[in-house]
This record gives sequence, C-alpha cells and structure tokens, in this order.
Amino acid sequence: MINTLLVYDNNDQSLGDFFEKCKVETEKLLDSSNFDFNCNDISGNATFEIAVPMNAKSINSNPFLFVSYTHGSENELLKNGNTPFLSTTYEVVALQNSIAYCYACKAGKNFGKEICENGALCFIGYKENITVQKYFGAEDAFIECAVCGIKTLIEGNTTGEVFSSMKEKYTECIDVFYLKDMITASLFMENRDALILHGDTELTINNL
Repeated sequence: MINTLLVYDNNDQSLGDFFEKCKVETEKLLDSSNFDFNCNDISGNATFEIAVPMNAKSINSNPFLFVSYTHGSENELLKNGNTPFLSTTYEVVALQNSIAYCYACKAGKNFGKEICENGALCFIGYKENITVQKYFGAEDAFIECAVCGIKTLIEGNTTGEVFSSMKEKYTECIDVFYLKDMITASLFMENRDALILHGDTELTINNL
C-alpha cells in the first residue's frame, strides 16, 4: 500500500476550481492504477498549517507520495495565496521520505531544494511563476499538464523520466495551441521552462 497525501486549495478565490479539478483527475489516476494507494485528502476547508504537517508526519517514517495543488512562493507552499503551511523555516522535515509533486508557483526555487536536503527523496515542481488559462478551451489542457507527471509515475517510470514526460506534454500543448492561440501557447512554454527537479532521478513508484 502506498501512502499518499493529496493537498488541494479548492477554496482559493482565483484557482480553487482548477485545483479541485486537478485533485479529481489525480484521484482517477490513482484509482485506475495497478497499485494500492492509501490516499488522504486535505482540502481548503482544513487549517493547512496544522493538518498538512500533522498528516505528513504521521506517515513519513516510510516513503510516501505527496501531491499538492496550491499557490506557492520561493520558500513555501501557501493556502489562499498568503498563508504558509510548509516552508523552508516551518515543518521542513515533514516531507522527509516523500516524492513531492507540487503544482505551485516558484516552490522549486528554494523550498524544493530545502526539503530534499532535509530528507525528501525527490521534488518535482516549478521554479518560476506558472499561469493557468481557464478560457477559450484551454483549461483541460492545463489540467492535463498539471497531473501528467502523476500519470507517468504510476506507469512505472523513474522520476527523471517523469520530469522529461512533463516537458514533452507541455511541448505537445504548445504545438496544438501555437497556430490558433499564440498567447496561450506562450503560457504553456513558460510553464514548461519553469519545471525543476531536485533529488533522486532514479526513483520509481516501487520505491514507495
């Protein structure tokens, strides 16, 4: 059984519905996989700064999967875009033994590196701002890009291959939107170029 902590800020004013759709798609992937996931969800109704570290520490004596769809900054993951619930200075060891997959602006710049230096196995996320276009038929493609790394991971690929597949998915969306909507295509490009991986590139789902 693979312990999984899935965090999504569905009450966020700007992107709450998007984060929830990413959570739903992630759960579909976990449920349809050949692996047995013990998934604990934490939504925007919870007090993240208490619930997230507490739940992470209850399972982090063994390897686990941490997935989050929230806002972020260089040093932290944020609820409502302003309340840190994990950071370089707050509960940084909570994610020890995790493969951390974080769809959050800038969190890969310092936060991802710091958690790996404090025991996380791997961090996959973004080192710069990322943008979601919810209109003109683009939202589904942004959701696919947001969750595609989870899909690749549970198919048995290494974390390095997961990272490469995410870049490939963004490139695919760039190509699809390039001729009909160059502005949206440029957003996919910026998100792709913001991707970053810290930690072990040879991990697979079998390590959890």
